[in-house]
Amino acid sequence: MNRHGALVSNLLFLQTANQEQAHGMNNIAKIVRHCWRVHEAIFDITHPKVLITTKGVLDSISDYKLMELTPTTDAIPSGYKNWVCRKWGGNCKHGHITILQVPHMSYWGRSIMNERSKKAVEWVVASAVAAL
Repeated sequence: MNRHGALVSNLLFLQTANQEQAHGMNNIAKIVRHCWRVHEAIFDITHPKVLITTKGVLDSISDYKLMELTPTTDAIPSGYKNWVCRKWGGNCKHGHITILQVPHMSYWGRSIMNERSKKAVEWVVASAVAAL
């Protein structure tokens, strides 16, 4: 995989001037949809084939109907607690996208080099390369 062709982003990207302004941002559905429009614009430019993300982001994509998701049976234990890496299919304006669900890096990153996680990391890389 060519890391120079990778794009990294958060689902939500908000900036507030102060704590009071942050507390006023309580309409999560509006915030998600607003930020998703930026992702769609980026997808329109980059036409990604693979999206590596977390279960929380996939839940938001599904809950807010941001993209059509199709589950697959392709999965592997992540090596972190009882969490699993899974492959999904998705459809966006530019076509099919392979979505790889992995644990959040704030958790998995601490154990990613462990023997328990090695097979999962290899699975993620192989799945991403196969989708390209």
